Amino acid sequence: MYRSNRHVPLARGAIVVATLLLSGLLTVAMPGSAAAGVTVTPNVPKLPAGALPHLPYVNWAAKQIVDGNRKVSIAGLQRNVHSLHKVDGGYLLLRADFTNWNWDLVFVSTAGARRVLVAHVFPPTYPTLRDGNMLAVSSGGDKVVVDTATGGGWGTSYLDTRVISLPAGQVLQKKKFDGQRPHLLAYGTDRVLLTTHEPSSYADTKWWTPATGAVTDIRDDTAGEAADLSAWQWAVRPQVGDFTVQGIPPATEPDWPAVEDSRGFEPYFGTWSLDDKNIAGHNGWNADNEEEANAYIVHRASDGAHLLSVWGNQIVRIEWETNSALLMRTRIKGTRTYQLIRCTLSGSCSRVGPSTRYYHGGIIPVTRRNS
Repeated sequence: MYRSNRHVPLARGAIVVATLLLSGLLTVAMPGSAAAGVTVTPNVPKLPAGALPHLPYVNWAAKQIVDGNRKVSIAGLQRNVHSLHKVDGGYLLLRADFTNWNWDLVFVSTAGARRVLVAHVFPPTYPTLRDGNMLAVSSGGDKVVVDTATGGGWGTSYLDTRVISLPAGQVLQKKKFDGQRPHLLAYGTDRVLLTTHEPSSYADTKWWTPATGAVTDIRDDTAGEAADLSAWQWAVRPQVGDFTVQGIPPATEPDWPAVEDSRGFEPYFGTWSLDDKNIAGHNGWNADNEEEANAYIVHRASDGAHLLSVWGNQIVRIEWETNSALLMRTRIKGTRTYQLIRCTLSGSCSRVGPSTRYYHGGIIPVTRRNS
């Protein structure tokens, strides 16, 4: 029920690769080597200007949600917009007040009407700031599951996990999980995949069926880091053993260890391509700034083959725009200036929109996959 039949071939751009090789911007390791794939370190200020995102996005400077020819005003909306999700009847904006460390969830209709759905969302695990820890939109876009909090600020505590209908905003179910609040991984048509941390124990990964209240164990002593119910795969960290990318049980394939790269950095995966063939993430924290990664990475989901590394000062935000192109937030080296860039799997990169000194970016593209 959760599988996708979408299949789009990867773009390879041989002419672009040859040009980058001659310029010294790109390196390609020989097949069979530990670093096989494309590696690029773009000089961001000198990249050519590319098209604005093909996905819906928030143009913060213009105070608009741009979705093709539709432009929805969000003038007067306060706080920092962290992420955008396209759902039934409109858009979800996850907002953050970083001064008081308070997050909320706002629904904006296609006509521009706004409604706060959750006044206090439980904050993300710092410094990853990954949405998957906080909320998950159903595969149909008609519901969102979100961890709520008793209040804002640094002293906030987990209240419950609730399912909210979209666009109506009705609270359909509530559940308080024991111990620490759950990490929400994915939401299919009827079940939520999540990881819980019981008191005095390691993480367990479970299915929750909100309509019936049923909670079923999938894997004890194993933390799910990321998952995709269309790919039917997850990235998991067991209490003992290797960090691996696997098929969600009862599937047995794939099953490959997410080993450190040639420079000794451990990967952190987060998002699968629409055709389920590839998985993207980042490979370790930047020693100079724990809010950044050293590189964005792409691996083939079936066997872990390395396809792409984009090195730089990377903000931990990456979205698949197409099956062969990704949108990435990066910081221009030696500055506090940030830039959204687009890189293809062939290693061709371009600037997307204007640079900004706003950490969370002047343009926030939509989360490409709901689950």
